[in-house]
Amino acid sequence: MNPKLHTEAIVWRENQDQIQFLVQCDEEESFYRFPGGTVEFGESIDVALQREFHEEYAMDIQVRGLKVLSEEYLNYGGKTQHRVTLIHEVQLLNQIVEEMKHREYADVKMVWRTIDQLGLKEVAPLGIFEHLKKYFEIGTVHLKNGFD
Repeated sequence: MNPKLHTEAIVWRENQDQIQFLVQCDEEESFYRFPGGTVEFGESIDVALQREFHEEYAMDIQVRGLKVLSEEYLNYGGKTQHRVTLIHEVQLLNQIVEEMKHREYADVKMVWRTIDQLGLKEVAPLGIFEHLKKYFEIGTVHLKNGFD
């Protein structure tokens, strides 16, 4: 089993004196995760993240610094995966409405949520919620889940 390389984005804004993060979720908002996807062979992390935003939401971004490195073993589709995810801070180059529908999956949307709202549901990857609560106080974080 070879590790799968993913890239995701942390996008934040200040809105009415509250910090909000841009996250993906299903229609019921039963979970939250950061937008992004799989890095394809021959792509740099920046290019992969830009491609994913363009394909999924027709948005342009500027990739900034690495904020989180997440390594985890997880079950997906009945198989165990070793996933490595590089999460960068990203700046949006065009405006986003309060809610955007995914272009390929009708049941996926992207929304702005505060830390308090994120705390009510599961946030992927595992362990990132604690980092988000201190996002502006600490540097890059390395999360490990499923390793002995």
